[in-house]
Amino acid sequence: MAESPLRILVTGATGMLGKDVVAELTGERSFTVFSLVRNKSAFLSGEQVIADLESSNSIAALMQKVVPDCIVHCAALTDLDQCEREHDAAYRLNVEAVQQLVDLKAEKCRFIFISTDSVFNGDTGSYGEEDLPGPLNYYAESKYLGEQAANKAGNSALVLRTNLYGYHIPKGKSLVEWALDNFSRGQSISGFNDVFFNPLYTLQLAKLIRQMIFRKDAAGTIHLGTSEYLSKYEFLKLLAEEFGYDSGIVTKTSSNTVQLKVKRPLNTTLNCTRLQQLTGRIPSLKEGLGLLKKEYEAHY
Repeated sequence: MAESPLRILVTGATGMLGKDVVAELTGERSFTVFSLVRNKSAFLSGEQVIADLESSNSIAALMQKVVPDCIVHCAALTDLDQCEREHDAAYRLNVEAVQQLVDLKAEKCRFIFISTDSVFNGDTGSYGEEDLPGPLNYYAESKYLGEQAANKAGNSALVLRTNLYGYHIPKGKSLVEWALDNFSRGQSISGFNDVFFNPLYTLQLAKLIRQMIFRKDAAGTIHLGTSEYLSKYEFLKLLAEEFGYDSGIVTKTSSNTVQLKVKRPLNTTLNCTRLQQLTGRIPSLKEGLGLLKKEYEAHY
């Protein structure tokens, strides 16, 4: 008798990352994927379930309906300005919802929590999993508290810290979408030459999540990023080149020249040695930009 497919719940399924996680996992025959949404989406494959992660009753009903073997928790309040203005809203979604999902899941249900490189203060960079976080803003603080809530799932918990780029369907306001919109209109943009990261394309992360879902050696906290450390300025220049624009359309500037409402770390590059030990490689930025171009042009 064939085993039943494993039941995977993806929260934040209509988000920039969630859509790619759903697409990647629905291609796996041994999975039945449930996409958690606020409203049904024509862009998602697989089964969609409607629930409100800010409602404890809604979460309870969701868990009774789906009874997942694994939860991939992509949902979060990520708007830094909103998180700073509305601490309660950020806490409800980024911490309390995590606590409730962990409390209501079955004992052996895998819990994968998507966190952020922003939990670090950015003073040094090349952060390893054992380095102590030091959040500079409430978004980062709430995500760090969310990590702690996720880790209460014990051996079934996996916290993935990363920095992502990608695009929304329909179009949204990500860094990539903002840049490509300006490039298409021949409008130059500025990139910070003093803010450093090693970001993954959302589809690269989705593929890594698929690999790690039921690997027992993938537990605790893992840093996921590319092998290259670079500035936002350098990233935008490479993005322009990948899409066939003159890289001179991107000009160099310092973050000190911009009056930001919320304090941000300058160097959140992640040391991905553990990722290399687990998978045998660290993804490259060139690979990610190539995937982005292919997927973006297929949609738009």
